[in-house]
Amino acid sequence: MNILITFDNFYARHAITMLMSFFKNNKKNGPIKIWVASSDLSGRNLNNLQKIIQDNNACLKIINIDEDQLCNLPLGVHFTRANYYRILALDMIDAQKVLYLDVDLIITQNITSLWEQQLNNVILAAVDEQNSERVTALNLKRGASYFNSGVMLVNLELWRSSQISKKVLQFIHNSPELIQFVDQCGLNKIIDGEFLHLNRKYNFQSWMYANCDQRHIPMIVHFTGSSKPWQMLNYHPHKNLYWYYRQKTEYKSYMHDDFSIAKLLIKIIPAPATRILKKLIRLISTEKQDGIV
Repeated sequence: MNILITFDNFYARHAITMLMSFFKNNKKNGPIKIWVASSDLSGRNLNNLQKIIQDNNACLKIINIDEDQLCNLPLGVHFTRANYYRILALDMIDAQKVLYLDVDLIITQNITSLWEQQLNNVILAAVDEQNSERVTALNLKRGASYFNSGVMLVNLELWRSSQISKKVLQFIHNSPELIQFVDQCGLNKIIDGEFLHLNRKYNFQSWMYANCDQRHIPMIVHFTGSSKPWQMLNYHPHKNLYWYYRQKTEYKSYMHDDFSIAKLLIKIIPAPATRILKKLIRLISTEKQDGIV
């Protein structure tokens, strides 16, 4: 099994948490090769990555990304240049197919059934995001769907022969006004609906819980959106799964990454009082800036 993940130093702890969930639930999947596309990982993060790979008898392949190829591409509030790493990395993997996984997800079961999906003559398999607004904005062909790129099983031979990386980056560079979710929008424009539709259990996104029993635990829980489980004010129904696996890593912690007393009070105080507290915090902040306090 070939797994591709991409991340920078800031997301290293979350990447290793995701890998911990993968290894704990996929111990009998045969030889596992983890391809990691990154740029300038710190010594600590690299050591922790190597340790989890070695401890689970997997093979680590590092792909060094030249960020100069990603200059002048649109980013966003919670998107960085690292979001584009996978586009370059998919040209550099010596294999027939690879399973790409975002690092803001947790794997709860064995995913052999996902890996063994037959791609035949399609470039990739993914889960439909049911985003009609993006379909229209990108002017996808009639009947096309917009997929979430957080979990993709990729036919690398077709990917390379079709020059998908080059086409995606070229489209994004030429049409930045159409890009909302960075490379995901570019991928959808070039693939244009020609992908194998996967069952949503393989990439169960946060918005899907709006019409689903929140006790439901799918095969892959994807913490989509700007609110993440390592943040205090995140209320995802399976936030505890992230922390369960993180506590087994070198990044175990008893506090959220953005811990503050103000956020703690907002979290534990009832909603009406919370609104008053937020106004009070803003007022104090403003008075400090004006030199009143």
